[in-house]
Amino acid sequence: MLFRSEVLEKQVALKRVRADVVGGANALTALRSEVLLAQKVTHVNVCRIYDLEPVGDDWVIKMEVVGGRSLGDILRETPRLPIERALAIARQLARGLAAVHAVGIVHRDLKPQNVLVDDGGRAVLMDFGIARDGAPIDDTEPSQILGTPEYMAPEQSRGEAVDGRTDLYALGCVLYRMVAGSAPFPAATRVVAMARHLTDPPPNARAQRPETPAWLAALIRQLMAKRAADRPRDALTVAARLNGPPPRWPRLAARAGAALVIAAFAAAAIAGWRAHLRDRWQPDVVELPSEYDTDSFASLPSPDGQRIAFD
Repeated sequence: MLFRSEVLEKQVALKRVRADVVGGANALTALRSEVLLAQKVTHVNVCRIYDLEPVGDDWVIKMEVVGGRSLGDILRETPRLPIERALAIARQLARGLAAVHAVGIVHRDLKPQNVLVDDGGRAVLMDFGIARDGAPIDDTEPSQILGTPEYMAPEQSRGEAVDGRTDLYALGCVLYRMVAGSAPFPAATRVVAMARHLTDPPPNARAQRPETPAWLAALIRQLMAKRAADRPRDALTVAARLNGPPPRWPRLAARAGAALVIAAFAAAAIAGWRAHLRDRWQPDVVELPSEYDTDSFASLPSPDGQRIAFD
């Protein structure tokens, strides 16, 4: 819903957060904290958060108005996006996540429906309604696990502590959805979807779309690793890797250059060692007078036994 804010002197979007979704007092405190942190994020790929206000028993978040359509709507019309377009959206989401993570926020609900794409191709991360500080779920709060099972990391499904790598798992799921044309683990129910994320190995996008670059399929599998420690370390690393591997010729040239440098050092070392040996030892050549009456083609010792003569 759109609303004209007289305080901000601009039109803002309103998102209602139901009290039963927020949870108990601890969750409400976390939500307030997240909104305060989110106000600090000013990034082109993140929707600005302005304020949080109570409305009856619920809460309303005031947000930036962003044009465009949700990525979910786009994928319903075009299940498989062109590879370059999918990469462009994923790079923007990775940069937006980096800005969010920099202030200590874990989004926890990255999915196509929470991404807006405008006519210029700008992708904007939306909906911080369930974002948290990454702490484990409090057993005194309602037992429901917040998030969307089709895009939820294993540690989040188990109610464990989360960090930025939890959002990277969801980014891998979204990227797979854009490339392969379906959710990574299709399931009839939320419970089955969560179970598959916990147990099934990360899917290979090339199995669904053979023209997918091998490096991209490998990156998606790494993003969807079961253990957070096996995923890329941060969102900026992912954004850089989404540019693809470096061109082959520069890599070959670099290897050839390294080989030439090593060969040059080896040649210099050998030449230096030979010079060192020449400096340490020089043969003592002495012409000896003939002391024998007969010719010989063999070596003979001198009478004092100190030299050998050859004829």
